[in-house]
Amino acid sequence: MDKRSIIQIIEDKYIYYMDLDTNIKIKLHNLYRVKEDEIFYKELQKLLATFRDPHTKLIKSKEYFLPICLAIVDKEIVVVENSKEYGKIKKGFVLKKIDYIDINEILKEYFSGTDSVNLKLKRILEYLAASEKDKEIILTFETAMGKKIEEKIDYIRMKHYMYEIKKYFDILEKHKKNIERKYNVSYYYCSSLMNDLEINTLLYNLKNRVHNNDIILDIRNNIGGKIELAIKLTEFFISSKKVFFLKSRDHIKKFQLNPQKSEVSDKNIGILFNGLTSSSLEFIFLRLIKDEKNIVFLGTSTCGMNDVASVYKLNNNYVMTLTTKQYVDDMGEKMKIRNIEPHIYIKDNDTNNIGNDIQLIKAIEFLKNKKE
Repeated sequence: MDKRSIIQIIEDKYIYYMDLDTNIKIKLHNLYRVKEDEIFYKELQKLLATFRDPHTKLIKSKEYFLPICLAIVDKEIVVVENSKEYGKIKKGFVLKKIDYIDINEILKEYFSGTDSVNLKLKRILEYLAASEKDKEIILTFETAMGKKIEEKIDYIRMKHYMYEIKKYFDILEKHKKNIERKYNVSYYYCSSLMNDLEINTLLYNLKNRVHNNDIILDIRNNIGGKIELAIKLTEFFISSKKVFFLKSRDHIKKFQLNPQKSEVSDKNIGILFNGLTSSSLEFIFLRLIKDEKNIVFLGTSTCGMNDVASVYKLNNNYVMTLTTKQYVDDMGEKMKIRNIEPHIYIKDNDTNNIGNDIQLIKAIEFLKNKKE
């Protein structure tokens, strides 16, 4: 895609374009004049970062990854898996600084005040997860005893990527079997709405492999994805026709959902979510199934991401995600509902109990007690 076309897409499709500062609009409009491609994309990346909405960004296809695994737990960034080469960093350590800059300062300076804390932290994780080249980064952690641990960490390129994906799903499958055996429930975890195979497999298993009357669907840390997959998932759980509306810069589109014959309509179902459950999972799936009598919502309030992104492949090296639509009511007005609240509040796992999924255990216990 040529430079002028990229700029034109942003000017025509970005839903908050009219709200941008005039100086930013001028810089964006003149960006196509930059001759060198690499400089153009770097400048475009900087400009998109100033838009400060959850979706809009430029992603470089070749990514580098930290050799430790970080996740968001109880509104903090926590080590959930360590690496042998960085033995001082243990599970449960809380990230406090990046290159000596306090996490709270980063949140204040770079991220939108309207985003939830968890979503802001998600943006920091995205920043940490990818780099343009091999580099070192200094991270400062805090232990459960309040001791500070500083470590200089090398970025490494992910190798055997498909192997890692398979390994990840193998771990999830093992976790699923352990939960089902221990608590006598049918447990399903949905990590995103980006992968057709994952959702098709989930729905197949819900149709054919439910062995208990108690079902837990775990959508924690799932930030949504494809609209069509959200619709597909929702139609499996609803008992009557539902509608939702998406507004772009120039029109409003109505979507109608039709209930599918479901093998779980008479089952006791708990949907477990948290502050990183967002977007299409909030404003399509959860919002439209919330009145189903056999379903109970468990966990903490969802993210409140009312926007929808479109993905544009610019070339072999760059992908641009751009906020182009938002969920609205039948009058075309922004939704009054900001977050989906659980019926039963179960707080996030404590950072000192990384090995124990207390939130999931409590959700299962409530579901069983509800039936009794």
